Amino acid sequence: MGFVGAKGGAGVYQRIISWMPPHRVYCEPFAGTAAVFRHKRSCERSILIDCDPSTIDQRGVGGPGLGVELIVGDGMEYLKRCRFGCPADRVVIYCDPPYPREVRRDPDRDYYGREWTAEDHRRFLELVRGLPFRVLVSSYWSVEYSEALGDWSLDRFNASTRGGVAEECLWCNFPRPARLHDYRYLGTAFPQRWRIHKRQRNWIAMLRDMPDLERHAMLAALADAFPMATTAADVAGAGPNDGNGEG
Repeated sequence: MGFVGAKGGAGVYQRIISWMPPHRVYCEPFAGTAAVFRHKRSCERSILIDCDPSTIDQRGVGGPGLGVELIVGDGMEYLKRCRFGCPADRVVIYCDPPYPREVRRDPDRDYYGREWTAEDHRRFLELVRGLPFRVLVSSYWSVEYSEALGDWSLDRFNASTRGGVAEECLWCNFPRPARLHDYRYLGTAFPQRWRIHKRQRNWIAMLRDMPDLERHAMLAALADAFPMATTAADVAGAGPNDGNGEG
């Protein structure tokens, strides 16, 4: 059985990752399965926090790579004191906290090992609003979240869950970025992502078929025409994680 609230479903982690600007530090304070982390491109430092000591081992997050820190603890407490040693705009924090009871299909059922009270949600929203970093928050739509994060960007999309299709909400405290940390999931749905990937493959094949000097000339012309799109900051020195999935 899938982990409640996991973001590993087709079209879910892709949509979230496609909102992330270039960054050096990545943090998931409520890691769970850490599906978003496992599918995104890596960065210099990644911090995964969960209050359940068995979560990381049982949910396939074990075996971290270079620069990955696994912490058993309270995600909110971590966010209160977090210091990352780099400019705030180079830090991305993705929050996937327990969803409020009132927005669930069965509000009387406990879904999480540690459930949140209404006061916990209030504290969380107040906390994330005060963070200087790039913050993304997943939940279902609710009056409380909508009012607290009303001046944030909001992306609403359908996702398949164990109970059927549900509308996910992704709040971001920044506008849609002009550059991304990971371009592999660009596009709002699979057909659009597939079209972009097909075009990329065709261009790569064309460049590979060129003589070396002609290929270098083409790449140099692209760098001259689009200097902001070809800087190392676009990928933040990142390489792919091992996670695979529908593109």
